[in-house]
Amino acid sequence: NVASATTPEEIIAGATIVSLEGPAEVLISDTAGFQLTAKVNQVSNLSVANYTIAYDPALFEFVSASAGNIGGVSIPLAEGDWHDDGNGHLTVVQSLPDNTTASGSGNLASFLFKVKATGLGTFAFTNGTLSDEEAYQLLSQWFGQEVRSLSLLSGDANASGSVNSTDIVKVKRIILGLDSSTEGADANHDGNINALDI
Repeated sequence: NVASATTPEEIIAGATIVSLEGPAEVLISDTAGFQLTAKVNQVSNLSVANYTIAYDPALFEFVSASAGNIGGVSIPLAEGDWHDDGNGHLTVVQSLPDNTTASGSGNLASFLFKVKATGLGTFAFTNGTLSDEEAYQLLSQWFGQEVRSLSLLSGDANASGSVNSTDIVKVKRIILGLDSSTEGADANHDGNINALDI
């Protein structure tokens, strides 16, 4: 029931799509961390969700989780409904109260992570099941999210903390050989600083 990936190769007709959504890039200096949300697109009669999110524990640290909402129905998530093994596996079990189901779109939960090191990491569902009130499994497809942790923002060629027109000038000066290259100048992360970074 799980097709975990960062981009859908083939969407199964009629399947509920569950996807992790959040920032593509995060800064290691952001001590508040960043949030990933498990979004759900068109589920019917959801009663239980059970899933595991795998991530690189050398790059990221799980901090906390919060409840979701689908079609106006709260999707409970309390301490004890999740377990992080410390090795990059966060397992979550969410159950709606008796005689309650959720239908529509929204999110299962949100997860707060902190950055530990720079690099490119993938948050992927390694298993996932959605069930209705009769305990029948609902057809679903699950998609992850890549997150790049950086010491500087991509495109922040002058290390000002934001990307703006002054960074374009800096990249042009680097290309012309007037300035030394900087970490943020390689905006597309291809290992070269050229017109593609403008």
